[in-house]
Amino acid sequence: MDGWTEKLARWMPQKREQTLDHAVRLVVDNGVSDGEKETATRQIQAAMEVDPKQLFAVIASVQGGGNASQADLEKAQAEAAVAQGNFEGLVKATQTLRETLTDMGLIGSADRLPETQAQWKEAVSRAVGREAQKLTAREQQLEKQRLALETAQQQALKQIADAEAKAQLRLAEIAKIAHNVYTGISGNLGISYGQLNALSFSYEDVQAHEPGLLVQGEGIFVGLWTLKFANGNSLGVACEVWAAPEDLKNAPRVDGLKTYNETVQAVALLRQWHGHDGGNFANEAAIIDSLDKAVKRHAKQYASAAGAWFEPAGADKWFIPSRILLDGKAYNANGNFEPVQDENLYDLRDMGAFQDTYTTQEGSPNAPWYWSSSEHRVHADYVWNVRFTDGHDDWDPKDNTRLSCRPVRVGRVRHLII
Repeated sequence: MDGWTEKLARWMPQKREQTLDHAVRLVVDNGVSDGEKETATRQIQAAMEVDPKQLFAVIASVQGGGNASQADLEKAQAEAAVAQGNFEGLVKATQTLRETLTDMGLIGSADRLPETQAQWKEAVSRAVGREAQKLTAREQQLEKQRLALETAQQQALKQIADAEAKAQLRLAEIAKIAHNVYTGISGNLGISYGQLNALSFSYEDVQAHEPGLLVQGEGIFVGLWTLKFANGNSLGVACEVWAAPEDLKNAPRVDGLKTYNETVQAVALLRQWHGHDGGNFANEAAIIDSLDKAVKRHAKQYASAAGAWFEPAGADKWFIPSRILLDGKAYNANGNFEPVQDENLYDLRDMGAFQDTYTTQEGSPNAPWYWSSSEHRVHADYVWNVRFTDGHDDWDPKDNTRLSCRPVRVGRVRHLII
């Protein structure tokens, strides 16, 4: 009402009555300008909100030539009460209509309600256009995903075919070697084939554990991790990954949540925590480099065939999990994040021994957020972290945000290639 509601509410009753008396007379006076009538009308509309009883008393007084009786005033007050109720109902209905139209996207929160048929058609047309654009974008996205899945399927089928072909060759080689070994042993020692076969073992006996299994002295099993350098090249090994049974904040001499830099120091100071020491690794690259060196040192001393498990010295230290181990995501060819590994701390948070071991609600607002050791590609002072209440992820600086941490470590390792 151009501020008239606020003005009338602030004025003394006598001044308000004088203003309304003048406004009522102007409205019924055909000799005044349209501008004066519009101002008087706004004053009367504002008075309906501020004091409708006073407004109708003024109207009754004007109609009675200034000599309104008590009966006239009471009648005016009754009419004011009815009009006020009708007005409030109209306001509420209008507000409800505005909210509904805003939710439907027909108008903006600050737009006026459509007043003409043309305006209604325009509003509906805009809303339909926006929905059509959303549907088109979604269809394009789904088509892109379909093509990507088809490509991935073709690549997977080719890899399977190649692996099967290599496996057939390898089986032939193994059969030949086994025959030669058996012939030599049986010839020299007189051991029968049945006796020799009884000394063999099944590969199933050394398979990895189920994710979520707690093993004393090891931790909670997460899964297998295929190591890669920052440039995407593989180290040629896969590792068993074990998580600590509890958050870092529960470790001895660790007091509450830590910044990333403080978390690195706290992990490095761990001694025989759940059977293992902590490692001093500044980031994911340092972790990968350390594991690569441990595997190469082992390879120089011991011969290991592809698929054979071994435990390189120094590779079992606790460290802050990488982004892939924390929530299973990595950069794709377009530089965007996408899920690449199902066996990760976030997706396993409710499985087996992991259940109810993470901070998800209580404590400070930052407690449900967990650090990774993966740095931002451009800003190395920022690292990836994930909120375990809903999987929301973000980058945070290393030195001024305090979050939780669930350390992990490497168990057995095996070569993927010879």
